[in-house]
Amino acid sequence: MLVINCPIASGKSTAATRLAGKFRADGHRVANVDLDRLYLMLEDSSPMADPQLWRLARRAAASLVDQFVRDDVALIIVEGTFWTVSERAEFSECLTTPVRPIYVTLHVSVEEAGRRVASD
Repeated sequence: MLVINCPIASGKSTAATRLAGKFRADGHRVANVDLDRLYLMLEDSSPMADPQLWRLARRAAASLVDQFVRDDVALIIVEGTFWTVSERAEFSECLTTPVRPIYVTLHVSVEEAGRRVASD
């Protein structure tokens, strides 16, 4: 399982979609879990700033990962913010299957992130 961690407009979704596409093209089953979408299931207003809802979203992501592991999904990509030890623990401590996350942090310049936000 791969966890893509980075700030808004840094390319999480693009990286996850491209990686998933490559694995699918090779005939593998892939799941992409978007933490933002899980948060929005709990509250669909901006800003998305409630720490308790982020905690619930991370726990829900862990449950989805566990089910995908049990269903033999070859690659599970979780995209979202997992900056702190406690944010990672909210996710990883809820995993019940033997899978362990590999955290990858993407970096982008402030200028590039601003350009991407403006184009959305």
